[in-house]
Amino acid sequence: IVTLDFNYTYSLANSEFAYAYAGLGAISGGLTAAEAGSAFPDQIFEHHVFEASVLWPYNEKILIRSYYRLEHEDLADFHYDGLTNVVGNHIFLGTVPQDYTAHVLGIFTQFRF
Repeated sequence: IVTLDFNYTYSLANSEFAYAYAGLGAISGGLTAAEAGSAFPDQIFEHHVFEASVLWPYNEKILIRSYYRLEHEDLADFHYDGLTNVVGNHIFLGTVPQDYTAHVLGIFTQFRF
């Protein structure tokens, strides 16, 4: 008997960044509360994982399993907008997160004794 297994996981996180403006004239140079605003853009993290597995018993002692995983991530974070990894031969913040898609394939064997 061949066994099929499918899994899908979806994660979504939306983080708000709000602040209050005190209106200290000596520091702000006459900036009004309306000009200062009250929030930064939201940080949005979206993550998809799909896994598929097929288990085939070749005989009583040997089983063969094939595996596939698809992972996709989207990240919208204003902290990193417009930044690059290298500015004038200097590393800036070490890394800039990026959206990605990754595929993993595998074949496994199992021996029972």
